[in-house]
Amino acid sequence: MTKIVCIFQNITLERICFILLTAIFLLAPIPGRPDEIDHFSADTVEDIENIKDLDFVPENGYVPDEETAIRIAEAVWLPIYGPQIYQDKPFVAKLYGDEWLVKGTYVIPDDLNEIMRGGVPYAVIRKIDGKILAVTHTR
Repeated sequence: MTKIVCIFQNITLERICFILLTAIFLLAPIPGRPDEIDHFSADTVEDIENIKDLDFVPENGYVPDEETAIRIAEAVWLPIYGPQIYQDKPFVAKLYGDEWLVKGTYVIPDDLNEIMRGGVPYAVIRKIDGKILAVTHTR
């Protein structure tokens, strides 16, 4: 049998073919496997449903902590109320059951003669899936 000299050792042609075929088999996608969905071509309702079937929910939900809840609230408030929401910092978040209440902080002016205007933004966000349950701004 013909032997091919490899850098490391002598390997027969059959072994090389076996190794290559095994590698191709292991690395080749398996048709119909759900994790084979092309994330960039999901543009039909059927594709969306397939992606939903693959959904993974972290143990602590998509909104596990105050920092995440605040960042989500900011992302929601900014297009609604504009950059003036940052005047209501620091933002605070508190978990009530499985819902985060996120709100701005009302700052009393240093000069008590200054007129106090407006209120603060509020958002209620579900911890498990990040759904926005309520958004408002007090006056």
